Amino acid sequence: MKVKKAFTLIELLVVISIIGILASVLMVSMTSATNSANDAKRKADVNQIVKSLFIYSTSNSTYPVSSTPCNIGNNCPAVVNTALGSSINARDPKSGSYYTYWSDGENFVVNAVMSDLGNFTYSSSVEGYVSQIKTSCKDILDDGLSTGSDVYYIDPNGGDSSDKFKVYCDMTTDGGGWTIIFRSSNPSIWKTNNGTPGAGSWSLNMVGRTPLFSSIMVRKVSDGLYKTMTGFSTYDIYSVITGTNDTKWNGTNSFDYNGYHLGLYTASPATCVNGTTVIVGSTCNSSWGFGHRQGMDDYQGYIFGNQNGNIGTTVFDIGLR
Repeated sequence: MKVKKAFTLIELLVVISIIGILASVLMVSMTSATNSANDAKRKADVNQIVKSLFIYSTSNSTYPVSSTPCNIGNNCPAVVNTALGSSINARDPKSGSYYTYWSDGENFVVNAVMSDLGNFTYSSSVEGYVSQIKTSCKDILDDGLSTGSDVYYIDPNGGDSSDKFKVYCDMTTDGGGWTIIFRSSNPSIWKTNNGTPGAGSWSLNMVGRTPLFSSIMVRKVSDGLYKTMTGFSTYDIYSVITGTNDTKWNGTNSFDYNGYHLGLYTASPATCVNGTTVIVGSTCNSSWGFGHRQGMDDYQGYIFGNQNGNIGTTVFDIGLR
């Protein structure tokens, strides 16, 4: 009587592994096909929206104005809805989210987010579809691709965008175009990759991936007050340098005299607070950011106009342009 030979454990494991590999390949192929189909639908939707805007412009000699970016079919001004007609019903085929629109009447931008989280954007100022992956927030703004202060991809090194990364762009402060590399009340996360840009607190380590910036800004998030310095070099983000107008930047975040040193200050004497050293500078300097009162305590504060001294735990933006 013959005894049937069963599969060995090793043979079963090999078969299971092969099935797993084939399933993975099939899943990747299906995902790729689905993404391609969704992206094609997004492009078609944007193209139809653009056509509707051109038709409206032909009759009205202007584009419908939305001074701030709006979600088509959700919160755009009534004149935009009228101009777009049935196109206001277009939605992202996967998430159901809205396409965005902005216009000053002379130019407009329509944007859709693609499967790879890149952007498919039509800008009338360049008369065509453009990549929104630029080298900096300033480039996005200058090329007419801004849809307001928000999260964008940038690729400081240019090229094929394989090394692109997300940043939060401030498109309003002091003319806009600021790449915000830090937003937090905690100076210890400076020069680290911490958190997610646009969500809560975050920090980006810009070593090796910086475009040519020439200005730096420290901004108090709660009320929008800010201080800037021009004459800034890209390669001095994490050092101490002197800029124009007697202003200095300290990006070392060193810990001395019981306090972190991170922020902007002027080298000329300004209002004193109780005769002590104030914020990241020498005696009675006008400063913004994280600092100390010499030999006393670590605190956050700034001097600006009639507001001065210790303001307690404070969220600051640090931006480059």
